[in-house]
Amino acid sequence: MYYGGILNSPMNHSITLALYGFFSGTPVLTFLAVFFAEWFPGVLILGAAAWTFTRYAFHGILRSFLQIFAPAVVAWFLVDAIKFFSPFPRPFIEMGFTPLVSVSDPFGSFPSGHATAFAALGMTIFLRDRKMGWWFLGGALVVGLARIAAGVHYPLDILVGLLFGAAIAFFFHGLFRKPKICKKAGAE
Repeated sequence: MYYGGILNSPMNHSITLALYGFFSGTPVLTFLAVFFAEWFPGVLILGAAAWTFTRYAFHGILRSFLQIFAPAVVAWFLVDAIKFFSPFPRPFIEMGFTPLVSVSDPFGSFPSGHATAFAALGMTIFLRDRKMGWWFLGGALVVGLARIAAGVHYPLDILVGLLFGAAIAFFFHGLFRKPKICKKAGAE
């Protein structure tokens, strides 16, 4: 099956092979790629839950968790739907190498669900707390790069996932934002 266009560009393949080759070259680098591709997402989820709990413990914790995590969950399901209707082979399938992490869907490359969900989570936090949000957005980027290094995504899978996740976070931010009530001049 041929997948043309920008997703099948030589640069997309070259960057993937370069990162995969670098990180699969030594056990220490392989461990780092696997840790950040598979285990670090759990650290980000726990960190976001702790941040939400400590920041909003007395302001409706259930509602706060919903507002923080709903964009990421919706992003994940939207990406799964995209992958179902438009499957793209992962790099290890197209280029014939063994990935550093296992995946359940060999045709679930575009866009990256991890990048999309963690960008949505990071941007949601950023829109509430810029300092903490930068950390979570950085974490989303690290997870995305590790997924390329592990050989399960192309750079464009990650880039589109990050942008799509941020867009979903902005949508939900507008949805959850409290409307400002304007007072008329002279009214009390």
